[in-house]
Amino acid sequence: MQAVQELLPFLYFSLFIFASLVFTYILKRFKLAETHIILSLVRSQKFRGFIERRKNLGGFALIASIIAIALGFGVLGIAFLLKGRRKIEILLASIANILVLYTIYSLGFEYAISVVPVVSEYGAMLSLLFSIFGFSMFMFALFILSGIYTLQNIIAGATACPGVAPILPGVPIPKVQFFLPLYAWIPLAIAIILHEMFHGIVSLRFGIKLKSAGIVLLGFLPMGAFVEPDEEKLKAAEAKKRSFVYAAGPGINCITAFLLLLIVLAYKNYVYTPVETQYMQAYEATVDYVEIVKVPERLDLCNAPRAPAYGKLKEGMILLAIDGNKVKSVRDAKLIIASNRFAARTFTVRDGNKIKNIYIKPDPVLGMFGFYMRDVPKKNASVSPKIAERYALSLFVLQFLYISFLLSFLLFLANVMPIPLLDGKAIFSDILSGTILSKASNKELLLKWINRFLLIIFLASLIPNVIPYFL
Repeated sequence: MQAVQELLPFLYFSLFIFASLVFTYILKRFKLAETHIILSLVRSQKFRGFIERRKNLGGFALIASIIAIALGFGVLGIAFLLKGRRKIEILLASIANILVLYTIYSLGFEYAISVVPVVSEYGAMLSLLFSIFGFSMFMFALFILSGIYTLQNIIAGATACPGVAPILPGVPIPKVQFFLPLYAWIPLAIAIILHEMFHGIVSLRFGIKLKSAGIVLLGFLPMGAFVEPDEEKLKAAEAKKRSFVYAAGPGINCITAFLLLLIVLAYKNYVYTPVETQYMQAYEATVDYVEIVKVPERLDLCNAPRAPAYGKLKEGMILLAIDGNKVKSVRDAKLIIASNRFAARTFTVRDGNKIKNIYIKPDPVLGMFGFYMRDVPKKNASVSPKIAERYALSLFVLQFLYISFLLSFLLFLANVMPIPLLDGKAIFSDILSGTILSKASNKELLLKWINRFLLIIFLASLIPNVIPYFL
């Protein structure tokens, strides 16, 4: 039975791929869409008309482009945006941008970087890189470091996890810890539609007509949208205008992510937390004790490393405390562990008639101990259905808002990276042409070699990041 459960993610994923291939073949066979393996482009005049009727958002779309360039590419982006202005203006704007980026790093990334073993020793370098060159080079550096770390672990026979994973809500990805519920297709589709729509709005703002627009299908699932500006006019456009077209998509994702983050924080503090507090007080009163129900030998993620808790904790033990903090419920235990996933813990357990303190270090890559718990209820104890329903609804809303924020933010991050097929490559090329390489006599050749170098580095880092899928 356990072997079947471990194979379920592979079976679900294989079934999804098979169904997607069949559906895409049908679309191709009857010429219903432009197909690419399991991706299909279904063109729609209605969607193009919808974008054209939103041309009045052009001013806001330009602001989104400026934000994406400034935050995505740091001082290079500022120099590009202010090209032709006085040097003192560019210097002051660059300093202000560095301070904004450093603040973002301090509030949003510094702690995460400091506790994750993969990158903790590079904290100072990453802080400097982020503050000066923005999200683009920061994400590119993280991708390289992830590839190096994964390759080292593969060679050493240690825990090796995939460094990249497709976003497929409702489809478990083998060997990946992160899972998106099926309803995440809704915010994902909205984020992609906004992304493409703003590309189109800026194109129209600069007089570049849209050849087509439509829906993108991943197999049989609507994944988002696309717009197709007149390619010749886009290439012939002034570099700044062209970069604004490419930056509008990630720009609106960045703005949306920021607004959603504010909504998440406000909702959590003023709506969810009071409901959660009321529910947990009622729920914990029904819990008798926390029982350890399963300690598998290996974790069912990455390359199936040995579970640190195996041989130390065992089924049937009662969990009393973690690091001296009393455990009233499974939620208590998870909150203590989550406060620093990579910290070693002392688990106080009752094993029969004996009380034991067991010291365990988590897996250094996953930050997991590898055991399962359950709350054992008191006899005839239960939570009021009204309180339980309010909690379930508020939790669902919080998760939906958080996933919406996360997906918008991930789209922004991915699309400012200077790699092929993404907006970041085109933006970065125009920025280099307009700043560092502006006076070079062989600009096109140098740009070609820089892009080729970045592509080689990306592919060299991609290989170790995907190898764990096949281990």
